[in-house]
Formats: sequence, C-alpha cells, structure tokens
Amino acid sequence: TLQRNISLGIKKNFPLIPDAPGNSNIYFGFGNPDTVGYWQEALLIGDNAGENLDTIYRSTGIGKLSLGGYLPANSSTYNGKSVESVNVGFLSGGMDSLSYRSTQIGAYTNAGFVNTNRINLNGVLIGYAAKSLQVNSVYETAIGANVTGNGDSTATIGQTFLKGTYLNGNIN
Repeated sequence: TLQRNISLGIKKNFPLIPDAPGNSNIYFGFGNPDTVGYWQEALLIGDNAGENLDTIYRSTGIGKLSLGGYLPANSSTYNGKSVESVNVGFLSGGMDSLSYRSTQIGAYTNAGFVNTNRINLNGVLIGYAAKSLQVNSVYETAIGANVTGNGDSTATIGQTFLKGTYLNGNIN
C-alpha cells in the first residue's frame, strides 16, 4: 500500500505501478515514475530522476536523469536498484544498474559506461564526470573533474597532470 507520498510536476503518477508498495516518497519534476516498482523513503528532484529504476530504497537523486533516470538505448526495460545512495547532478549515477551505499556528486558522475549493467558498491565519486575504473566497482573513491579511479578499494584524488597534491598535518 502507498502512504505519505508527494508527487509534483508534469506527468507524475502515484501509485507507481498498481498495487506496488511505497512509503514516504517525494518526487518533483517532469517525467513519469510509473516504471518504478518499489520506492521507500526516496527523494527525487529533477526531470526523469530515478525514473527507470525497479527499486529505490532510502536514496536521493537530485538533477535531471540522476539516480537511474537513463534507460540504455539497447534496452526496453530496466531493473536497476538504488539502496541508501546519494546522487546529485545531471546524469549523476543515472546509468547504474545497482547503486548500493554510494555517493556521486557532479554532473555525469559514473556516466562513462554506455549500455552496460554497472554496479557501484560503497563508492564515492565527486566532480564533473568522475568515474570508477571499471564497470563494477567496490569501495572506489575518485575525486576531481574528469578523474577516473584506480579500481576496487582505492582512493584517487586529482588528475595525473596535476603539479602536486598537498596534504598537511599527520598522515596515517
């Protein structure tokens, strides 16, 4: 059953799918979230934000096509999931098939893998077009504009052409 949902904008529909469960959701923007199966405690702001995800649980998508709003060209259905994730910026995390406890801030974050089923687990991507090294990433951090991470369980700060990286204080 649906409870405590707010939906404002053009082409907004609750219930999302007839008889689909979903509670405490807020959606603002143009687009139709009725392709989504289950929402729980979701905040989506922006045109088509979160539109093509099958499941959104305790996640935030702010920006046009953020948080699963992009449907790959070779697909007519999308079974993506977002669990406890935050995505801010145009197409931020918009191509993830599974975003689990990840943070993506900046336009086009992790948008470099076209027409793939991507997974981002516990990742942090900050900066314009920051992305993980590979399609499926775990505990990967990439910070900076156009920065590509270095794989699972790594932290990458800045571009390779930077003159220096400065860290002050005690480094452990």
